[in-house]
Amino acid sequence: MGNVREIRIFISSTFRDLKDERDYLVNVIFPELIRITRERDLTFTPIDLRWGIPDESFIFKVIKTCFDEIDRARPHFIGIIGERYGYVPSEDKNANLNLQVIDDEEIKRKLEEYTKNNLSITQMEMEYGVFSKPENAQFSYFYFKKGENRDERVKKLKNKIRVDNSTWHWSRKEFDTPEELGEQIKKDYMDMLEANFPKVKLTPLEMERGINREYSEYILKDYLPDEGTISNIIKELDKNGKILVTGEIGIGKSSALAYIARKYEKEHQGALVIEHYFGATENYTSRDIGIRIKNIGISFSSR
Repeated sequence: MGNVREIRIFISSTFRDLKDERDYLVNVIFPELIRITRERDLTFTPIDLRWGIPDESFIFKVIKTCFDEIDRARPHFIGIIGERYGYVPSEDKNANLNLQVIDDEEIKRKLEEYTKNNLSITQMEMEYGVFSKPENAQFSYFYFKKGENRDERVKKLKNKIRVDNSTWHWSRKEFDTPEELGEQIKKDYMDMLEANFPKVKLTPLEMERGINREYSEYILKDYLPDEGTISNIIKELDKNGKILVTGEIGIGKSSALAYIARKYEKEHQGALVIEHYFGATENYTSRDIGIRIKNIGISFSSR
């Protein structure tokens, strides 16, 4: 599909007090923004790291994972402040705070500073993602939930965010429900899209390819490839120009083919790779897809 334009957004907040809000965003608001961004030939990818984070005994590896995703999403960032300050590693006697597990010297220095200042992981994310590089914070947005902030650290964090003429954005109106938060985020991102990513005229085929590309990005999120098998499949493709992959439902055929598509594009500059995944869309039958991609180029399909 050529170079894919992607908006990756890192979501930062405490979890227990804002679970309903994050669930509403994932289940209602983000799917709508995915549809809207598709009309602008964009892929919208929210990064919600409530799932798949390593064990807390390696807390700095957990935080490094967050920082890596923040860098991949930069300059897009959403921070949500509730009533809780969040987990503070330096206050946990059982946490493994060995900085030697981090091999990035810059990250190591930041983590040393954040830990010394007794910051929560949530504030560490905000410091690293926004405040440490304010020149890259033009698409960073903060939202505040109504309530009494008895924790002085929360009040201090709010005051740090609420700065007039800051490069980042913060909502003047506090939200009371998940729906109110969702509408605030939707409005801000609609304004951002209108200003920076105007609608483009897409053909039905381009729309279809965009949907399949989004689907492949989703199924690759937690995929761990068997490089030996992948290499053998690509060798067979190079030799014969086609290959059939079969297996039981749920063993990861679609994920493997999505990974092969990326790898093939990278290793075969100029190759035309067209991806179609049964389940990504109901618009076409396998016969329809076969007719459309016949004699066009290397193709990948899975069912």
